[in-house]
Amino acid sequence: MKKVLGVKLYDINEVADILSVTTTSIHNYIKRGLLAGQKIGGRWFISEENIKIFVNGSNNGGGAKKEQGANDV
Repeated sequence: MKKVLGVKLYDINEVADILSVTTTSIHNYIKRGLLAGQKIGGRWFISEENIKIFVNGSNNGGGAKKEQGANDV
């Protein structure tokens, strides 16, 4: 976990451990818009708030959006 501007960010491996799923599942959740993530320096990070939204099912079946970082082409 790293903290950026007061926001706790978790990488794909950490989120997979937290949710007890594979890293492939996390990538699929992001791709399908079920879990919002941010690419920073070529790596995906998910905020603590977005993990909570995902776990609570507050995204209404796909309301989360994949955020694009500056390194996305």
